[in-house]
Amino acid sequence: MCSTIEDNDDTIVAKFKRDYTEQFYILIRMHLSFLLDLNTNENDCIFDKTRIKKWHLVPFAKKSKIKPVINGVPLTQENVCQMHVLISFLKNEEYLKSEGIFRRTGSLERQQELKGLISRGVTGSLESGTYNVHDCASVLKSFLADWQNHC
Repeated sequence: MCSTIEDNDDTIVAKFKRDYTEQFYILIRMHLSFLLDLNTNENDCIFDKTRIKKWHLVPFAKKSKIKPVINGVPLTQENVCQMHVLISFLKNEEYLKSEGIFRRTGSLERQQELKGLISRGVTGSLESGTYNVHDCASVLKSFLADWQNHC
C-alpha cells in the first residue's frame, strides 16, 4: 500500500516537473529556502548547469582600516540625515507587512544606483517606485554596517 502511494507521488511530481518546469523549480527553491533560510530572489538564483562558479575566498582576511564610506563619500551627519529618509520610507505600513525585509537582498544594481543618489543628496526618487522595499532595506543595512565599523 505504501509503495503505491509513493509511486503515485513520484508520477505526480514527474508530470508537474515536465508540464510546469519553471514553476517546479520555483517551488523547489522556495521549499529549500524555508529549510535552509536562504534568499529566494529571482535574480539571485539562476539555474545554469553549464557554468559553475568557483568562489575564491581569502582565508583570515583582516578588516580594512579605511574610514567607512557610502559610494565613495565619507560618513557625515548629512549622510545620516539622508538615511533617515530610507527609514521613513521603510516605516510605510505596506512595506512593514513584506516578508523578510532585511533578509532578502533585492537588486544589487538598483542598490548601487540608490547609494549614488543618496550620496549626491537626491532622495525624492524613493516614491517613484523604482526601488522596492528590499533595495532600500539593503542600502540601509549596508549603511549601518559601515557606521558600526566606524564606531
